[in-house]
Amino acid sequence: MKQSKYPSLSCPIRTCLLPALAILLSFLLTGSTYAQPLSTDDRPAIPEFDGVIIDDQSEGFSLQGPDRYWKEETQGYRDHSWWTLNNASGAENKARWTLSLPQPGTYDLYVYIPSSHATTRQANYLIANGGQVTRVQVDQFTHQNSWCLLGTFSFNTIDEVYIELGDETGEKDSQFEIAFDAVGYTKQTSQLQDQISDEITDEIWGRAEPWLNEQSEKLESRLKDWLQQQKGKLLTKLADIITGWINQQCASMGAAMLLPLFALIYWRKGQQKP
Repeated sequence: MKQSKYPSLSCPIRTCLLPALAILLSFLLTGSTYAQPLSTDDRPAIPEFDGVIIDDQSEGFSLQGPDRYWKEETQGYRDHSWWTLNNASGAENKARWTLSLPQPGTYDLYVYIPSSHATTRQANYLIANGGQVTRVQVDQFTHQNSWCLLGTFSFNTIDEVYIELGDETGEKDSQFEIAFDAVGYTKQTSQLQDQISDEITDEIWGRAEPWLNEQSEKLESRLKDWLQQQKGKLLTKLADIITGWINQQCASMGAAMLLPLFALIYWRKGQQKP
């Protein structure tokens, strides 16, 4: 069970002495009675990430658990993150990032750990895919202000894929802070597969190219020989066709020229009758 962040009024030492000591210490160290947040210029630059990002303020992110335990921070990816105190056992507060993967495949999953309120060394991230859950433990304190690789995962389906982080760490209750910020993923491309594919393609083409060139030369030679052989036959056939056509035309023209002569002879015979 988490302890309240605020002291009980029933203890004068906690309500009076400890706050006074904290104020005095803050004044001696910073010259102010209140802790001063880092300015934008003083905050560490957030490392770039070349992939798909789901932030804690974007669609796909959700919080679960009592609102009183959730705290907001103006530091983190896009100047915002959430945090809460840890539980030794039993998760009360959780955050979930639902991933919209474009297709099944192998992906590298990352989480961004902000530079503040990330002191737990046993943050337990759950990666779920189609009912199967994998737990990955991350030392947030060591990975502050960095993208931490959760691992490489193969997803056979893109349904119900999410990353979940709860406040259960196994450490002493309410002694550590857990940060919740952005997650990211990139689709893994196998350089080995690409290299093997390229090598196979080169090997096949290296063997096929000489054979194709040889067959092309043979085909060209055979085509030339065939055309040479067919040349005489084609010319003879063409000559026969032309000769036949000329004979047909001559026969047609001859018959047409004899018709007037036969008509004249017939007419003359008619004139000679008594």
